[in-house]
Amino acid sequence: MPGPASSAKHLWCSLLWAAASSLPLAAGADQLTFDTAQDWNRWQLPLGAVQVTAEGTVAPVMVRKNVEAVVDAAFFGGGIRKVGSNAADAALVMDGDPNTGWSPDPQDPVEDWFIEVDLGRGVSANEVTLVFAADAPPFELFDLLLSTGEPQTDNIAAPIPGTLVYRIKERYKENGQHTVRFMPANPDDTPIQYIRLENFKSIPGAKLVEVQVEAIGDNIALNLLERGGNMDVVADLANTAESVPLSNVLALVDGDLYQRWAYGRASRGQNDIDAHIIIDLGAVYWLDLTRISGGVVVRSPSETARGDFGIYDLNRRLITLIGAVRLERGDSRISGGRMTIDLDSGRAVVDGGPRGVGESGGRVTGRFTVPQRTGG
Repeated sequence: MPGPASSAKHLWCSLLWAAASSLPLAAGADQLTFDTAQDWNRWQLPLGAVQVTAEGTVAPVMVRKNVEAVVDAAFFGGGIRKVGSNAADAALVMDGDPNTGWSPDPQDPVEDWFIEVDLGRGVSANEVTLVFAADAPPFELFDLLLSTGEPQTDNIAAPIPGTLVYRIKERYKENGQHTVRFMPANPDDTPIQYIRLENFKSIPGAKLVEVQVEAIGDNIALNLLERGGNMDVVADLANTAESVPLSNVLALVDGDLYQRWAYGRASRGQNDIDAHIIIDLGAVYWLDLTRISGGVVVRSPSETARGDFGIYDLNRRLITLIGAVRLERGDSRISGGRMTIDLDSGRAVVDGGPRGVGESGGRVTGRFTVPQRTGG
């Protein structure tokens, strides 16, 4: 989505000539001008990097930092996931208009005074803001819950359809503020997709007018094919037949953190195989952050680290693994909820990570094997 030029990042792009016939244009010393936007149809454009305006000019598509992730949630398939009262007005908390909003029906039980917003994709949030109407009292006692989209699991670890685990919870008591701001402790490594508000006290006339989420920036992997990009996945480089069809791997770039991709023919053996995943973004960008989710493995000559999510911060040279983290060296093993690896120092730090709402956890466990001494 286009954004203000002041927040745009740099990008390189190229225009490829795709037809040899003549087009109506005017050439000057500093510019090339076409009469209509339709004339650009004979050019092959990197659609993720440039856009053609109605006036026939080509403008860059801005890659933004500090974006508002709620107002364009519908573009990514988001919206209101659940609401317990006055469903007809629920979408007004996402319209960007502070003059409209959602007010629960005072005749409904307070247990139904909840609303849940789906951003349509996972984002790293700097701040979540709840805005209440200025001409009425705000909710006084409520919980703010955030989820990546992780489902609850049964006793055999199978996901339960339609459920969510909320790893972040903040309770507000005796609130008198009409603008409530929550800043996650680790925005880079705690992606969220769902925001849930649960109210516990009836406040006549209270109205939630806006839910706002400031994300760290645009994810340029979303809508990859529409942006002119492509993907090449080979499960075994020693066997050219193991190239994976493109339709099977689009789940890797759909923004859904729990819509996993798995290749049924991939090796299940104990030995490593050579494979690759190549993602063509459609243009050349300077990247701030790379995130990989789903069975991430990081290896060094002496250690192997695993986790559900992996985040590579190119600027700080840090790798963060989140969820079911395990660090192995020989027969020794440490398990926890989160691990940070400093690529400059080689130091790895494991902690329990945030526990889910209503769940146990948040602990680090380990098993250590002491090498036997040699000699006297």
